Amino acid sequence: MSAVEEAERRILDYVKTEILLDEGATTLTTESPLLDGAVDSLALNQLIGFLEDEFEIEVEDDDMREEHFSTVGTITALVTAKTGLA
Repeated sequence: MSAVEEAERRILDYVKTEILLDEGATTLTTESPLLDGAVDSLALNQLIGFLEDEFEIEVEDDDMREEHFSTVGTITALVTAKTGLA
């Protein structure tokens, strides 16, 4: 498993268990929309805290755009860009 795949798995697992609290988690994929009501602003802040701690990155104000948080795949792309994972 590549570093990017591992990061994606960790993010997906976190969203399933900590954000969705297993509601709808069985159908969540890396391309499932998150910002259509599945993740509210409080959960988004919680997710950002996880990303900063888990991947030792800083999510800047400029990063707070829908295109970075719309799916687990786009979140993984943001983490990859900030960490240089390949």
